[in-house]
Amino acid sequence: MAPSILVLSEYGAVVPVRPEAEVFVALARSGFAVTVMTPPGGPYAERLRAAGARVIEWHPERKASRAAIRRIRAELVAARHDVMFLFNNRALANGVWAALGLPVKVVAYRGYDGNVAWWDPTNYLKLLHPRIDAYWCNAESVRETIRRNLPFGRDRAVSIPKGHDVRWYEGTPPADLAALGVPAGAFTVTFAANVRPMKGMPYLLSATRFVPRELDVHLLVAGQGMDDPELRRLLEASPMRDRIHVLGLRDDVASLLAASDGYVLSSVKGESLTKSLMEAMCLGIPPVVTDVPGNRGIVVDGECGRVVPRRDAEALGRAIADLASDRARARAWGAAARERIRGHWSHAATVERVAALVRRLAARARADRGAGVAGATEGV
Repeated sequence: MAPSILVLSEYGAVVPVRPEAEVFVALARSGFAVTVMTPPGGPYAERLRAAGARVIEWHPERKASRAAIRRIRAELVAARHDVMFLFNNRALANGVWAALGLPVKVVAYRGYDGNVAWWDPTNYLKLLHPRIDAYWCNAESVRETIRRNLPFGRDRAVSIPKGHDVRWYEGTPPADLAALGVPAGAFTVTFAANVRPMKGMPYLLSATRFVPRELDVHLLVAGQGMDDPELRRLLEASPMRDRIHVLGLRDDVASLLAASDGYVLSSVKGESLTKSLMEAMCLGIPPVVTDVPGNRGIVVDGECGRVVPRRDAEALGRAIADLASDRARARAWGAAARERIRGHWSHAATVERVAALVRRLAARARADRGAGVAGATEGV
């Protein structure tokens, strides 16, 4: 009998959730019994059903809700699921309690390298809850962070990057850059993320001082958070201030990337596997990134983009200039970036690794069910 999986996640707009949702589409197609609890109205519901998955259009609305815990537990008992995946804080806060005393094996997803501490007692109600049997970590750096903070069963943390399929992005229409104020012939570099301290925006704005004006580089900033007074000051002080286009939150990031000549990521910490970086590489857009854990190893410096030290505005600016100074080489790096995703960070490899994890956990769940016990702390 195929392993039975319960997934709690929020599958709203297609592009942001695709690397995760497509894993369960693929597992359902390959014969796994997949049930997904997700909010109603999401565009992935029909795609999951077409793949053979069962979709329950419901999701916890708040953390630690007795009603939500009862509903999840009722599903676990009725369907005798072997493995349950919890992908967000509300799913985690309710799912771990719903699983108490049951043989189902619980997998917590972690895509951020930070905000977990073994000495914080509140963590043991959620992320470090002893009922968690495995951690799906989106990068090796995340796995190491989880391992350092687990008081026991450290081999429960496994690194499985959310790979991409370059075919997802074929035919993406490029955005109209002229409508955004970018002149024809400019070399356009896009930063796509909500601006938080970990994203290193002050270093990116300072980096513009090291980009020669004759290269005609324009910077698109897509995301919220640029209203910070210090960032506005740095923006006004930039010699490229007339070439920095603050676009705010956008729902067409893939199209912006498809229209760009380069991508930039100035993060200083906390990354796991940045989705916009993966999208840019799938689209054949050469990246300039900082050497932070999580994204380390994705881009090979001088082969498919540039990698610079974090918190080094001059190195970041000179790398952007290096990209713009030879457009033919930049295009070649972009093509190599697409091939790097295809060969090293593919969606197919992610599906294989998740399937292997499910099989291991399901075997344990069935053994526990047969023995009438519910273990929860062994490694995977």
